[in-house]
Amino acid sequence: MSGKRMTDVSALLPWQQPVFDRLIQLDQEAKLPHALLLISTNQDVQQDFIPKLSQRFLCAESANEVTACGSCQSCLLFTASSHPDFLPVTLEEKARQLKIEQIRKVIDFVATTSQISRRKVITLAPADALNINAANALLKCLEEPQGDTLFILHTAQTAQMLPTVLSRCQHYTLPLPSQAEADSWLATKVSEPMHRRRLLFFADNDPTQGLLLYENDDLLLFDEYAEQLKQLMQGGLSVVDTANKIVKQGPLLWFNFLQKLLLALLKSKQGAEQTDPVQAKFQPLIDKANFGEATFYLLDKISEAKQALLSTSNPNPHLLVETLLFTWQQVSQKLLRTP
Repeated sequence: MSGKRMTDVSALLPWQQPVFDRLIQLDQEAKLPHALLLISTNQDVQQDFIPKLSQRFLCAESANEVTACGSCQSCLLFTASSHPDFLPVTLEEKARQLKIEQIRKVIDFVATTSQISRRKVITLAPADALNINAANALLKCLEEPQGDTLFILHTAQTAQMLPTVLSRCQHYTLPLPSQAEADSWLATKVSEPMHRRRLLFFADNDPTQGLLLYENDDLLLFDEYAEQLKQLMQGGLSVVDTANKIVKQGPLLWFNFLQKLLLALLKSKQGAEQTDPVQAKFQPLIDKANFGEATFYLLDKISEAKQALLSTSNPNPHLLVETLLFTWQQVSQKLLRTP
C-alpha cells in the first residue's frame, strides 16, 4: 500500500516529526500507552499533529507505515468527519471549560465496541480546560479504558491540570524549533529577514504563530501599541480612548505584546541586544536606575490581568485594559521624573 499513500508526512512540522515517528514506532511494537498527553504551546497541534496522528491510528492499511493511507474506508470517513470510532472533544463555542456533559459522552463512547477500526480514538483538547467535575469523571476511563481505546490529550499548561489526570497519561513534549529551523521554515512564507526576526521575537520563536501574526498584519498593530505606550508615557493620549481601541482589537493580544515588550526591555537593561525596533522608543526608561524594579511590578500586574481575562468569572476586559494603561502611565511617568 505504500505506493498509494495520500497523506503527506512532510506536511508535519519537521521539528515535531521525531515525536510522531516515535509514537508510530510504539504502536508498531504494541507498546503504545492507552493515554497520551501531548505538551505544546503551539495550538496548531490541535489542527494538524493530532488529526494526522488520530487518522494514522485508525487507518486500516497503516500497520507497517508511518502515515495513514488516505484512501481506505476509515480514512475517507475520518476526512469526512464521520468516523464512528473517533471522538474529538473540544471547547464548545464561547466556553472556557470542558464540561462534565462532554465527558459523559466520552464514557458512553468508551463503553461501545469499535465499528470499523481496530481501536477507538478520543482526543481531548485543551486538557487543562477540564473543570474539576469533568476531570474527576474522566479518571476512571483514563485508568481502565474498555477495549482498545486510545486517549490523546493536549495541553500547553500542565500546571493547570489535576495531578491524578497527569499521572494516568504518558507525556510527550513537542519541541519548538531552533532559531535556525524557525527562520528557515518561516522564510518559505515571509521573504523579508527583518520581518521574520520581528515575528519570531513576538511569537517566542514559534514560526507557525509568527506566520499567523504576519497574516493578520499584527506587526503594524504592535507598532501602534508601542506608539500608544510612548504617548501615554508622555501624557499625550487619553487612557479611556486608548483602552476602547485596544479592547476592540483584542485585549489578550495586547497583554501578550506588553508582556513580551517589557521582558525584552528588561533584558536590554541587563546588556542584551535590542531585538525589535520598538524597544528604542523606551530607552529613556531603560536608562533609569530603578527601571528593573518598576518593570517587575508591571509584569506582575500584566500576569494578574491575563489570569483574570482567561478566568471563568466573566471579567470586564475594558476595565482590565484601562487599569493596566493607568498603571503603565503612572509608573513610566514616575520613572521619567527620577534621576
